[in-house]
Amino acid sequence: MENKHRPFYIYDGHTYFVTGRCYKGTDYFRESGKKEMFRQVLKDSIEKFYIKLFSWVVLNNHYHILFSVSVPDEFLLFPD
Repeated sequence: MENKHRPFYIYDGHTYFVTGRCYKGTDYFRESGKKEMFRQVLKDSIEKFYIKLFSWVVLNNHYHILFSVSVPDEFLLFPD
């Protein structure tokens, strides 16, 4: 199957709104332990990838994240 989505690029200082949905809309995050796991992965990612988190929510079958990124030059795909 052909992928009709553009590749994902990260640009320094830009703000991104990301939404993810669980496969077939299943309520994967219904249990609080799975929501806690998501929170921990998000926290670890913020520290590792220079992310400034503005807002986020995780619901039973999807999540939303609003963030910006300060990317060191060696990680930029298209440096200035």
